[in-house]
Amino acid sequence: MNNPPNQTQLGSPEAKALFNFNKPRITDDDCEILSSAFLNDDDLLLALRNLFFGFELSNSEWALLNRIKNPKMLAILDKMFYPTLQKDVPIGQNIDLWMTNDIQQAKTPEDFKTAWESKEILLEMIGKSLQRLKKDEKGGKGVDLIPKKNLEFMIARNAYIGYVSNVIRDIVMNAHRKKETVAEVMERLKKDSVR
Repeated sequence: MNNPPNQTQLGSPEAKALFNFNKPRITDDDCEILSSAFLNDDDLLLALRNLFFGFELSNSEWALLNRIKNPKMLAILDKMFYPTLQKDVPIGQNIDLWMTNDIQQAKTPEDFKTAWESKEILLEMIGKSLQRLKKDEKGGKGVDLIPKKNLEFMIARNAYIGYVSNVIRDIVMNAHRKKETVAEVMERLKKDSVR
């Protein structure tokens, strides 16, 4: 039986290539790990958010965070909070935190300098919070989010607060994400192409 033109068959090299091309940066395995820790655990999500916001944490919050201190989980959190360009990331999924509109829209050297310096502060904040999580620095200082009369700091601070909130939402969404088979991906892509 002949297949209709432009109809990709499951199991064909084209279907596999399409499936691999559409793989998300956060894999199904990553989602299973996220799900095992974060699914329906608002207290853990809140403790993680509080750590990133630089709050002093209680012993019970540190105890919650200790549950996610394993190499696989920390690697996923690094990937989500501090993405970097990597050669093994699926096509179209490579991102880093320098790929932002503030850098691209800088029209003057002064604009670029402000955008660059605020981005450096933002990256430092993220790095400091990840280190605080990994090192279990109970007495360690978290990020300082107290407003200051400094343009670069305020840009970084405000971007950081929104960014952390978005990553926490992404953790929740990925913890709830269902694993898709090749057939399900093909069906979803077929429906998407009709729209």
